[in-house]
Amino acid sequence: VSTQSTGSSGINAEYGVLCPNGMYATTVTLKNIGIDSCRFHIKCPRNADGVSVTLHSETNFVAAGMSVKFDVCMKAPDVAEIGHVSMDIAIVMETEVFQLPILATVLPTQEYDERSRSGRLTRLPTHIKIIDVSSVLNSSSSGVTRSREAYKVIA
Repeated sequence: VSTQSTGSSGINAEYGVLCPNGMYATTVTLKNIGIDSCRFHIKCPRNADGVSVTLHSETNFVAAGMSVKFDVCMKAPDVAEIGHVSMDIAIVMETEVFQLPILATVLPTQEYDERSRSGRLTRLPTHIKIIDVSSVLNSSSSGVTRSREAYKVIA
Protein backbone atom coordinates (compact mmCIF):
# COMPACT_ATOMS: atom_id res chain seq x y z
CA VAL A 1 0.00 0.00 0.00
CA SER A 2 1.44 3.36 -0.88
CA THR A 3 -0.09 6.79 -0.61
CA GLN A 4 1.06 10.33 0.14
CA SER A 5 1.31 9.78 3.87
CA THR A 6 1.95 6.15 4.69
CA GLY A 7 2.84 2.78 3.28
CA SER A 8 2.60 -0.78 4.49
CA SER A 9 5.34 -3.33 3.78
CA GLY A 10 2.82 -6.17 3.62
CA ILE A 11 -0.18 -5.68 1.39
CA ASN A 12 -1.91 -8.66 2.96
CA ALA A 13 -1.41 -11.16 5.75
CA GLU A 14 -1.61 -14.45 3.87
CA TYR A 15 -1.28 -17.36 6.29
CA GLY A 16 -1.45 -20.27 3.85
CA VAL A 17 -2.80 -23.71 4.88
CA LEU A 18 -3.44 -24.02 8.61
CA CYS A 19 -4.27 -26.73 11.12
CA PRO A 20 -7.57 -26.26 13.01
CA ASN A 21 -7.11 -24.66 16.45
CA GLY A 22 -3.48 -23.83 15.63
CA MET A 23 -2.25 -20.36 16.54
CA TYR A 24 -0.23 -18.31 14.05
CA ALA A 25 1.23 -14.79 13.74
CA THR A 26 2.84 -12.48 11.24
CA THR A 27 4.49 -9.08 11.67
CA VAL A 28 3.33 -6.12 9.58
CA THR A 29 5.34 -2.89 9.17
CA LEU A 30 3.50 0.39 8.67
CA LYS A 31 5.81 3.11 7.34
CA ASN A 32 5.10 6.82 7.17
CA ILE A 33 6.47 7.88 3.78
CA GLY A 34 5.07 11.41 4.04
CA ILE A 35 6.61 14.60 5.39
CA ASP A 36 4.23 14.97 8.35
CA SER A 37 3.81 12.82 11.45
CA CYS A 38 0.52 10.98 11.72
CA ARG A 39 -1.58 9.02 14.16
CA PHE A 40 -3.26 5.71 13.41
CA HIS A 41 -5.74 3.32 14.96
CA ILE A 42 -6.13 -0.39 14.18
CA LYS A 43 -9.61 -1.93 14.10
CA CYS A 44 -10.23 -5.67 14.01
CA PRO A 45 -13.52 -6.77 12.41
CA ARG A 46 -16.37 -7.36 14.85
CA ASN A 47 -16.75 -11.00 13.77
CA ALA A 48 -13.01 -11.70 14.06
CA ASP A 49 -13.06 -14.38 16.75
CA GLY A 50 -9.52 -15.59 17.24
CA VAL A 51 -7.82 -12.61 15.54
CA SER A 52 -5.88 -10.02 17.51
CA VAL A 53 -3.28 -7.31 16.91
CA THR A 54 -0.28 -6.59 19.16
CA LEU A 55 1.49 -3.26 18.71
CA HIS A 56 5.27 -3.09 19.14
CA SER A 57 5.13 0.53 20.35
CA GLU A 58 3.49 2.43 23.17
CA THR A 59 1.77 5.03 20.97
CA ASN A 60 -0.40 5.20 17.88
CA PHE A 61 1.95 7.75 16.35
CA VAL A 62 4.38 7.46 13.42
CA ALA A 63 6.88 10.24 12.76
CA ALA A 64 7.70 11.20 9.17
CA GLY A 65 10.07 8.67 7.61
CA MET A 66 9.68 6.23 10.51
CA SER A 67 7.80 2.94 10.79
CA VAL A 68 5.90 0.98 13.41
CA LYS A 69 5.45 -2.79 13.59
CA PHE A 70 2.52 -4.82 14.81
CA ASP A 71 1.72 -8.52 14.96
CA VAL A 72 -1.47 -9.99 13.54
CA CYS A 73 -2.24 -13.17 15.51
CA MET A 74 -4.85 -15.71 14.46
CA LYS A 75 -6.26 -18.89 15.97
CA ALA A 76 -7.44 -21.09 13.11
CA PRO A 77 -11.08 -22.13 13.58
CA ASP A 78 -12.12 -25.76 13.98
CA VAL A 79 -13.68 -26.91 10.69
CA ALA A 80 -15.52 -30.03 9.49
CA GLU A 81 -14.54 -29.43 5.85
CA ILE A 82 -12.02 -27.18 4.12
CA GLY A 83 -12.62 -23.63 5.28
CA HIS A 84 -11.35 -20.26 4.12
CA VAL A 85 -10.68 -17.29 6.37
CA SER A 86 -11.02 -13.92 4.70
CA MET A 87 -11.38 -10.67 6.62
CA ASP A 88 -9.90 -7.19 6.71
CA ILE A 89 -8.20 -5.31 9.52
CA ALA A 90 -8.68 -1.55 9.13
CA ILE A 91 -5.69 0.73 9.70
CA VAL A 92 -7.32 4.12 10.25
CA MET A 93 -5.04 7.10 9.64
CA GLU A 94 -5.95 10.74 10.18
CA THR A 95 -7.04 11.16 6.53
CA GLU A 96 -7.05 7.61 5.10
CA VAL A 97 -8.15 4.06 5.86
CA PHE A 98 -6.12 1.05 4.69
CA GLN A 99 -7.57 -2.46 4.60
CA LEU A 100 -5.18 -5.26 5.53
CA PRO A 101 -6.66 -8.51 4.16
CA ILE A 102 -6.25 -11.59 6.37
CA LEU A 103 -6.33 -14.77 4.25
CA ALA A 104 -5.99 -18.43 5.21
CA THR A 105 -7.18 -21.92 4.33
CA VAL A 106 -8.03 -24.25 7.22
CA LEU A 107 -8.13 -28.01 6.69
CA PRO A 108 -10.06 -30.46 8.87
CA THR A 109 -7.73 -32.13 11.40
CA GLN A 110 -7.79 -35.55 9.71
CA GLU A 111 -7.05 -34.11 6.25
CA TYR A 112 -4.32 -31.87 7.66
CA ASP A 113 -2.67 -34.88 9.35
CA GLU A 114 -2.96 -37.03 6.19
CA ARG A 115 -1.39 -34.32 4.01
CA SER A 116 1.32 -33.71 6.58
CA ARG A 117 2.28 -37.42 6.75
CA SER A 118 2.25 -37.86 2.97
CA GLY A 119 4.30 -34.72 2.32
CA ARG A 120 1.50 -33.06 0.33
CA LEU A 121 1.06 -30.25 2.85
CA THR A 122 2.17 -26.84 1.64
CA ARG A 123 4.74 -25.29 3.98
CA LEU A 124 3.77 -22.15 5.83
CA PRO A 125 5.05 -18.92 4.29
CA THR A 126 8.36 -17.85 5.89
CA HIS A 127 6.81 -14.80 7.56
CA ILE A 128 4.22 -16.89 9.46
CA LYS A 129 5.12 -18.20 12.90
CA ILE A 130 3.33 -20.86 14.95
CA ILE A 131 2.73 -19.33 18.39
CA ASP A 132 0.87 -19.59 21.68
CA VAL A 133 -1.31 -16.48 21.85
CA SER A 134 -3.83 -17.47 24.52
CA SER A 135 -2.78 -14.51 26.68
CA VAL A 136 -3.18 -12.10 23.76
CA LEU A 137 -6.59 -13.38 22.70
CA ASN A 138 -7.93 -13.33 26.27
CA SER A 139 -6.43 -10.00 27.37
CA SER A 140 -8.08 -7.47 25.10
CA SER A 141 -11.72 -6.94 24.29
CA SER A 142 -10.84 -4.62 21.37
CA GLY A 143 -8.48 -7.19 19.84
CA VAL A 144 -5.54 -4.76 20.05
CA THR A 145 -2.85 -5.02 22.74
CA ARG A 146 0.44 -3.21 23.22
CA SER A 147 2.67 -5.68 25.00
CA ARG A 148 5.70 -6.85 23.08
CA GLU A 149 5.90 -9.83 25.46
CA ALA A 150 2.27 -10.91 24.99
CA TYR A 151 3.06 -14.11 23.11
CA LYS A 152 5.76 -16.73 22.90
CA VAL A 153 7.06 -18.41 19.79
CA ILE A 154 6.69 -22.20 19.69
CA ALA A 155 8.24 -22.98 16.30
